[in-house]
Amino acid sequence: MRLRKHQQEFKDIIDDIINGSDVKKIIMHVTPGGGKSAIPIIAGELITARLADGLCWIVPRLTLSYQAETNFTETGFRGLLKHDMIIRSATNDTNPCRELQGFTTTYHALAVDKKRTVLSDFKSKRYVLILDEFHHVSAEADIAWHEAIKPLIAQAKYLILMTGTMARGSGGQIAFIEYNQSGDKAYPKMQSDNTTAVIEYTRSDALAEKAILPLSFHLYRGNAKWINKDGAILQSDISSAPKGIASQALLTAISTEFAETLLNHGLSHWQGLRKRNPHAKLLVVATNYEEAKKITKILKNKWLNSEIATSHESTQAHQAIKRFKAGAIDILVTIAMAYEGMDCPPITHIVCLTNIRSTPWIEQMVARAVRVDPNAGPYESQTAYIFAPDDIYFREIVSKIKQEQKPFVRMHKKNQIGLFDDRDNGEGEGVPNIQIQPLSSSLDGNREIFLGNKEILPDRFVPQTPSEIEASLRDQIEKHVRLYSFNNRYQGGKINAEIKARFEKPRAEMNIQELERTYEYVQKIYSLNVMGRGSGRSRVETRAVAWQV
Repeated sequence: MRLRKHQQEFKDIIDDIINGSDVKKIIMHVTPGGGKSAIPIIAGELITARLADGLCWIVPRLTLSYQAETNFTETGFRGLLKHDMIIRSATNDTNPCRELQGFTTTYHALAVDKKRTVLSDFKSKRYVLILDEFHHVSAEADIAWHEAIKPLIAQAKYLILMTGTMARGSGGQIAFIEYNQSGDKAYPKMQSDNTTAVIEYTRSDALAEKAILPLSFHLYRGNAKWINKDGAILQSDISSAPKGIASQALLTAISTEFAETLLNHGLSHWQGLRKRNPHAKLLVVATNYEEAKKITKILKNKWLNSEIATSHESTQAHQAIKRFKAGAIDILVTIAMAYEGMDCPPITHIVCLTNIRSTPWIEQMVARAVRVDPNAGPYESQTAYIFAPDDIYFREIVSKIKQEQKPFVRMHKKNQIGLFDDRDNGEGEGVPNIQIQPLSSSLDGNREIFLGNKEILPDRFVPQTPSEIEASLRDQIEKHVRLYSFNNRYQGGKINAEIKARFEKPRAEMNIQELERTYEYVQKIYSLNVMGRGSGRSRVETRAVAWQV
């Protein structure tokens, strides 16, 4: 295992900073799936060199915060980068690092941090600030995320901006980077200078290094019938529908019979692959919550090991994603929360049943299947399979991906035959909200577009993250206090007050070592094997109990 091109370039920049370089800001545009997870760990060398005190890694959603924690404990990274750093997940906590090397949080958490606890900590420490998928932050000054991040950037010692998508789905500008103007269009300024370094890692670069898998698109044609907002009944072929009604035809298809037929094709292909790779996983992306529930019910009725993960059921969703990544679930159904940034190499198939056609969004979605799985055999035997409708918007996105990897194809000319649809499909765009009543649809054909050129190991043990260890210790202490109080007719609030006075700190602000010492103290002083101080007698059964002769 060795560093990839962009990772080595980043490490060289960090080494230069340690040796006296003036670089304070690093911008990284890494193709989705190319591997940004090692970047914060390499940045941690600034802490080792005593040029920074802590690391703050900000991500778009809570599931990625958990993933950020686990990256620092992952044995592969520890062996490759020779580090022993740990970070924890924090949500506007006082002292978010808790004597570790850093913490991870979300943009949303910072936006609702009314007490500015994170900013306060930034003012007392020299931080390396990492904004992951920073294209989510709009350049508009009145956006909550922008306003929450701006003062942190002003206080940070070093700033690292990472994204797999140097564009916003809305078409607006991204915050914290400069733009060059060309006519009516503005383009991100990707040029280095004395204080800013820019690193780009394209899909072509990643394919050349075998860092990501080639894509195989299975696109399906069909017919759709619907009632439009004016009450007229319309019917069209999904593939040939003009842009005026293409969005309506697509939404109808993925809301009616076409969707289940497409799902079944994806399932059949995935089940065939599992005969040689039993650990292969399937991700289904739905258009809304109702459709996600419908798909999950279909899968459950087929007795398939599947669960749903959407923001509508946030707590359960995070647990489902964790089980999916750990190998306990084979199929995950989601809307958006399980696509961007999620690192799960066993995903081999994605069934796209969403009407979103923003190019950055789709690129991030399909990238969930391009991770190389070291347990699935040689690289040459692995492919990412995408099952989707053959609509004009999706074809445009496939065409863009084709354009991005052209340099790789030129270096590997033997792969050119039959790999692409050579039509110029123009510019992609998002699909707007549509007010229609879907009636019916059917699937009547498909085509495959290929973009790119053993023994299965058991599921690996997933260690607890620092925030999980903290939560577990707090839970054990609380349960012990409650049980002791119940058994001895003692006021739990008084015991908690005694514990807080003894350690001069609330448990919510304790680090792992402090919580461990607190738990040992509670077990010793409030032993469940010794009669307590409350009523002078242990709790007894109050109900009538029959005599035993």
